[in-house]
Amino acid sequence: MASFGPRSRKTIHTYLTRWNVFVTEFCDPEGYDPWEFNPTVFELWAGWMYERGGVVSIDDWASAFNYVYRAHRLYPPFRDGRIRECKAQFKKAAKARRISEGEVWMRTDIPTRAIQHLLLMYQSAAEAGSWETCDRMAAILILLVFWVRASTFGHSTPGDLSVVPGWSFPSLVFTLRKVKRGPQAWAPTTMAIPLTPPAGNAAARVFQILEDTLQRNPQFSGQALGLDFDNAAFRMTDWCKLFMPRDAIHLAPGTFIGSQSCRITGATHARVSLNAPWNVIMTWGGWLSAQRCQGYIRDIPPCPYMAALYWFLSPGQSLAAQGVLSSSVRWPRAGFQELEEL
Repeated sequence: MASFGPRSRKTIHTYLTRWNVFVTEFCDPEGYDPWEFNPTVFELWAGWMYERGGVVSIDDWASAFNYVYRAHRLYPPFRDGRIRECKAQFKKAAKARRISEGEVWMRTDIPTRAIQHLLLMYQSAAEAGSWETCDRMAAILILLVFWVRASTFGHSTPGDLSVVPGWSFPSLVFTLRKVKRGPQAWAPTTMAIPLTPPAGNAAARVFQILEDTLQRNPQFSGQALGLDFDNAAFRMTDWCKLFMPRDAIHLAPGTFIGSQSCRITGATHARVSLNAPWNVIMTWGGWLSAQRCQGYIRDIPPCPYMAALYWFLSPGQSLAAQGVLSSSVRWPRAGFQELEEL
């Protein structure tokens, strides 16, 4: 039952560890009762956490406290009002401190120049026969077009990604067996995109690379690249930094590109560059909450290249007339639900 709950055992263990830190390292020495909710105490604890350093957000800590309260049949009070304001202030203060110290803090979307730099590096690696390097870059492109988390790709096994015949052109099919919010073993989600964009598409090289990768290496998957559900986000973020180095692509100070940037990029440009309907964006990204979905949208200008990259989600795109299988998601999407904050 624990394995199929809304929170994994690992998450519950983390929640209890954070609660113990709150009780033993802050409340007990200061003489506060952790079972008596007081927003002023929470604000004082937030200041203590800021001075302690090493944390850029206390959102998950508040979720941990709420979990413990609920486990003891108490109302979860660490939310809304002054608690929400305090969490936002902490995040802004931590960001400002890291930027002032020269550290990179804020995850950003992936600019077009970064994708083009990655494609140039792919060409060089392919010419040198460095196929494992090529596969790592192709994995980033998978995240970019499917908007899945790195952990989901990391859990994929040989055969989960495949090229299948379409009506006139092939499609890339990706079977998602596990997502952040729980296992999908009983009802995997299948996503598919057509691999042949319209003639003159500026991003056609991306789709050609993905097709070539599966033809050259049918075993292409997270498992084949040494990833798993737990390590994929960290390792793929390292790959993003390696193949899209900040100095070469001129990233803004205080920002970085990580594996989750692919999800941000897709949702953002589907909206601002394609003006895709919200239900299309939410379906492709797996959001059931419009508020969660909107949180991924960045305030940036439209980009023709990005519109070309996400052509298969274009409103009114007449795919059938071109003999191309439409992008699709096969239901049910069990396990894709993003729960509201505790």
